[in-house]
Amino acid sequence: MITILAGCVGAVILAAAFWPGEREPEYNGKKLSEWLEFYEQNDSVNPTMEVNAAADAVKHIGTNAVPWLVKWIDYDRSLRRNKLYAMIEKLPGAIRYSAILRHLVKRSERRTFERFQAAGAGFRILGPQASPAIPDLIRLMDKPKGPAYALSCIGRDGLPALLAALSNAQQPDRDTIVWVIGSMRDLGTNATPCVPVLIRCLDDKDRNVGNEAAIALGNLRLEPTLVVPVLTRRLQGTSRLKRSFLAHALGQYGEEARSAVDVLLDALNDSDLQVCEEATNALRQIAPEVLEKSGARTNWNFRHEN
Repeated sequence: MITILAGCVGAVILAAAFWPGEREPEYNGKKLSEWLEFYEQNDSVNPTMEVNAAADAVKHIGTNAVPWLVKWIDYDRSLRRNKLYAMIEKLPGAIRYSAILRHLVKRSERRTFERFQAAGAGFRILGPQASPAIPDLIRLMDKPKGPAYALSCIGRDGLPALLAALSNAQQPDRDTIVWVIGSMRDLGTNATPCVPVLIRCLDDKDRNVGNEAAIALGNLRLEPTLVVPVLTRRLQGTSRLKRSFLAHALGQYGEEARSAVDVLLDALNDSDLQVCEEATNALRQIAPEVLEKSGARTNWNFRHEN
């Protein structure tokens, strides 16, 4: 009897706490969440006809999906758990500690996290079509990862919000924001406003932000006449880990980074093996003939062979 009562009470609590309020949009008899779950569960990297059909269904739902994606991506596990457990604490002990109630709680938490992941897929599918979500995503930028990723999926229209958040020293997870900006390669020269902001981030007090900024500048490959000298100067005097990221970033610029050749040649004898390896790889991309003619027996080659 107690088990049945616990199940009923638990279901009522979960429904009261997280009742959706309105009906989820549908297409061809499937809900938005069902299409997104199908898309996520299958190989969306090498899409099949079925996965493409799921993406097309989400695009057909279009802007009607945006309020739901925003709601699902507003995921703060600690806040949610506090709210839920505050309600559970008011229940009698026999119900509060029942196995069925614990099962319902875990199931609800898992479901919410799955919706959070599905929201990311939804923003990725909709891209610029999801731009009506930008004001809400700006409001949610204090939440970890999700809103920043969603803005990067929106593309050019989402970029100003990302740069504004990145320029705010009080903004949490700024390294994540730098990372998503560096992933926006499809923007091409439309991402040029990122360059001065990322250059400033190289010297950020948060070491992770500085490291991610070096990676992002290499990924975007913008403004070589401005960026390459900056990366080159910092390669001569910074932390071991950042030196490796800077060398890698220079390699991303290919022949446009030829002015960095001499500094990269010096880096072949860096005391750190990872820096040596990244400098070697960078020279292969920038000036392979210089690397070959140098005949340098680098620290990395010597240690690697032995």
